[in-house]
Amino acid sequence: MLRMVLIGFLSLTLMGLSLQPAAAALQRSVNAVLGDRSYSHRFGHLPGPEANETLRIQTHLAYVEGQLRRHTPQAIPAQFHAQRRQLLDFLHQYWTTGVFPSQNAYPGRRPHFIDEQGRLCAVGHLIAQSAGRGLAERINARYRYAYLPEMQMPELDSWVASSGLTARELAMIQPTYGGYRIGPSIGRSYEPGIDGYAWLCAGSIFLAMGLPLFHLYTLSLPSEQYLEIQSSVQGMTYAVLGTAAVFNLLSPILSANNGAFILIGGLALLVFVPFNLVLLQTLDQHHRANLQAKPPISLGHFPLADGSSAWGLQASLLF
Repeated sequence: MLRMVLIGFLSLTLMGLSLQPAAAALQRSVNAVLGDRSYSHRFGHLPGPEANETLRIQTHLAYVEGQLRRHTPQAIPAQFHAQRRQLLDFLHQYWTTGVFPSQNAYPGRRPHFIDEQGRLCAVGHLIAQSAGRGLAERINARYRYAYLPEMQMPELDSWVASSGLTARELAMIQPTYGGYRIGPSIGRSYEPGIDGYAWLCAGSIFLAMGLPLFHLYTLSLPSEQYLEIQSSVQGMTYAVLGTAAVFNLLSPILSANNGAFILIGGLALLVFVPFNLVLLQTLDQHHRANLQAKPPISLGHFPLADGSSAWGLQASLLF
């Protein structure tokens, strides 16, 4: 049983660690497919928290436009080539104008199809220009903050099929927008610091790190008393370690740009989960061994009912 629990905890923690770098990179990058390749291509380095938001989006869309104009997939039928060129013209007009939506519903970066001021994202603009604003509004009603692969709408599928662009190319176009704090400069966003989800993760990990102190306290208890509360001790240990592992697994999805912070937590769990489980098993073996090593208790010499006497019973009290 202990081995199965240990394997389960380690699997959850390792899964969380494997998800964290990808999730953190996705929350920071301007596009889910290309990441910040456009910014690195233009400036020779990745954007930092101080990078101008409008410049990031314009750099990305200009880069994608150039890529799509140079390479037309063979799978695109010839009758849709003109539509493709027109949409790329719409895209060029969109990014050079520089009016982009903002989003403050999510930490990190996230798509926003149409924001509260009615500003459309890049793909929303292409749809509104070619198929009408109504279709863009209907998509926004269901998938305001969704990535394109998450959108399941027959109307959208029909538009993509006749757009002259592939679904992957449209995903390459779709920008993400910085969330939560907006800095004092126009169009400039700042990534949040350690958020509430990360604090929950940290708190659960600190509890896991504090469990050995609790186990040391239970080591000093009389063995009879420990065995009375053994099930409670085990339940609390499993609950704390399970909560820490689950929060660490979910933190890359729920928290914003705290990859290094969460990575440290994951590594801590890799140490403290097996340590606490082994310590728990050691405590159980220690107290049971103490009880088994207790000397027998003599009831002494006492008279029997017939008037004779005999030595009393010998017993070992095990609880």
